[in-house]
Amino acid sequence: MNELAFWLTVAFGVVAVLAAVITVIGILAYKKLTISFTSLRVYPEFKVNRNSLLGALVGVVTRNFVSAAAGFIKGVKVEGKINVFNPGNVPLYIPASEHEVLIEGRPSPQVIRLGAFWLKPGGTRVLPVCVNLSKEHIPQVALKVLTRGGKVNIEIRSRATLGPLSYKRTTRISPGVSRSNSRPPRARLPATTRPA
Repeated sequence: MNELAFWLTVAFGVVAVLAAVITVIGILAYKKLTISFTSLRVYPEFKVNRNSLLGALVGVVTRNFVSAAAGFIKGVKVEGKINVFNPGNVPLYIPASEHEVLIEGRPSPQVIRLGAFWLKPGGTRVLPVCVNLSKEHIPQVALKVLTRGGKVNIEIRSRATLGPLSYKRTTRISPGVSRSNSRPPRARLPATTRPA
């Protein structure tokens, strides 16, 4: 009986060591995971109706040209791609994640939710996203940028949880917005990612 107990103890010890090694490898692999936001396109969405025309006229008469132009803006459309990259040597299960968009530090009411997936070693998954923000959810400073052109500060806060592991990243970008009349302006900037 002592010999059986000895071999059971050895087997249990080997299983415990293997489980610990696999856990450490998994934690290290998740720490290397990279999430970024690229191929950004930001442009205002316009509305033209009786009220917006009247508001523009009042803005021009009072020489408040930003207000006149802002009267035509219905909201902002932010299009881009969330890139998830696994630089490690083991496949990773990426749990369902949430990505919150902040414009000029103000959170939008729309949260991007993405489903779970597996990512092979060295693999990248590109997930297209589109966020429509109504005028009420855009800070006043961003409205001025949209009417005059310039840069808008956008943050994407990404988070996912897998058991005891929690993954959080913040991507900051400042795309330029032009006042092109013929088509929506485009901005293609590299995003910087840092742990949250």
